[in-house]
Amino acid sequence: MNHAIKVQLLALINIVISIWACFTYPEYIIYGVIGWAFVNIFSTNIAIHRFMSHRAFRTTPIKEKILKYLTVISAFGSPLSWTAMHRYHHRYSGHPKDDNQSPARIGYLRAWLTLYDPIKVPKVMVKDILKDKDYMFITRNYWILLFSYILILYTIDPMIGLFLFSFPCACIYITAGAFGVIPHSKLFGYKVVKSKPHCTAVNSPLTSLISWGEGWHNYHHTISKDYRHGHKWWELDPPAWFIEKLFIKS
Repeated sequence: MNHAIKVQLLALINIVISIWACFTYPEYIIYGVIGWAFVNIFSTNIAIHRFMSHRAFRTTPIKEKILKYLTVISAFGSPLSWTAMHRYHHRYSGHPKDDNQSPARIGYLRAWLTLYDPIKVPKVMVKDILKDKDYMFITRNYWILLFSYILILYTIDPMIGLFLFSFPCACIYITAGAFGVIPHSKLFGYKVVKSKPHCTAVNSPLTSLISWGEGWHNYHHTISKDYRHGHKWWELDPPAWFIEKLFIKS
């Protein structure tokens, strides 16, 4: 079983567990939403996306190490796998033949479920990850680290495991489909800068609302090295605020 299938299977398990937990313990849902906000903003949006995949900002060595290990808690895939897929997607975004994530090419349902076409990513695209000892340690030991984290949470209290791991990770996986589909559909957004050739990405307020700031895709896909994705006053971007306040070197 390859890495992507394992990630998708765990996501499916978390979705089933979370639906059951929400109906059985509805009084804990608010804690799940808080957990989702934290894990999505800090693990997915900041650590995995803007820092690891795009190197959009620099921070101190200690904070860098924290960000590296925060990539584990969202159960979204190893550093090598995620960065390779994402950088490939950015390079070929919207290309009719080469974008393996394009909803127009693989269908909106497959894109939402992250059932992408398999690809072979050139090593040069992830050479920084391959040279980084922390990222490669996490990649080699990803499932051990992740399941150790899960075991600790569920051992401390099953409610913590349910609403601070399974619920946030289920929401993250579902919203990953949202920002893989909606901002690339041309129908639910607008453009603020001239797009790269073939790129169909738009700035999507709807996607940003449900992904905690990750929907300003027209700007991000055009200027991906900028840690701030939203620039208009209404383009709320919580990850950028936390990056500025907690991580960027003064």
